Amino acid sequence: MNADLIYDVGMHKGEDTEFYLRKGFRVVAIEANPELAAACATRFKEPVEKGRLTIVNKAINDAPGAIDFYINENESVWSTANLHWAKRNEKRGTTNTVIKVDAVTIASVIEAHGEPYFMKVDIEGNDIFCLTGLRSLGEKPKFISVESSATSEKDTMEQLDVLAELGYTRFKIVSQHDVARQTCPNPPREGLFVDHSFTWGASGLFGEETPGPWKSLDQVRSEYRRIHFDCRMAGQNAGIFRKVNRWKMRRLLGRMFPRSKGWFDTHATY
Repeated sequence: MNADLIYDVGMHKGEDTEFYLRKGFRVVAIEANPELAAACATRFKEPVEKGRLTIVNKAINDAPGAIDFYINENESVWSTANLHWAKRNEKRGTTNTVIKVDAVTIASVIEAHGEPYFMKVDIEGNDIFCLTGLRSLGEKPKFISVESSATSEKDTMEQLDVLAELGYTRFKIVSQHDVARQTCPNPPREGLFVDHSFTWGASGLFGEETPGPWKSLDQVRSEYRRIHFDCRMAGQNAGIFRKVNRWKMRRLLGRMFPRSKGWFDTHATY
């Protein structure tokens, strides 16, 4: 394991890569969208030239080869290689442009660039390929985070099953709606201290700096069951009461089902 190396799987516009670089880490950033990868290469020209940042303009899949990638024209963060997610986003009123991109396995990227200390995974519906791709590796990242599904309890539990199979024993569920309010601890518990403000869509703090206590697998399973129940009741995309428009009723539903916003990351460590 390289204690100074972080993988940003799903770099997007570099919201997280910027933070990791400021913290003093080297970064391997993976981004399937060629326009975003090129923009980040320009934005982070200096760390790229100094060898502190490597940008891999590929999609992560369960096998190498050319695949379809759906660029969301309304919300770039919703771009995905997952057809089901692309169609779901179209039902939300957005449009996609389909392009062909090269895909690789996460194992092949790690073989080329080294085992990371921390790996952030956020690739819109195909996150599981990053987790299952670690099975063939001896040493795993000490810390890992992955976006959980707000609509599929089955997918969330599958992620937890694979994390446990990989040897992870301690977990946290971090609400992504609260990331913008996170503050970096001083003294730092990971890398250098930086006075960093997280933008909307960033994954936020990682490792021992993440908020809240580490929990057992059974505890996070139970917590996710409550989250998915709240989402089924009042989630904005698929909740039973999602069409309720009256402001007072929405406030009441928010109090009754406080986890219904449904945007969470699972963090794990050994």
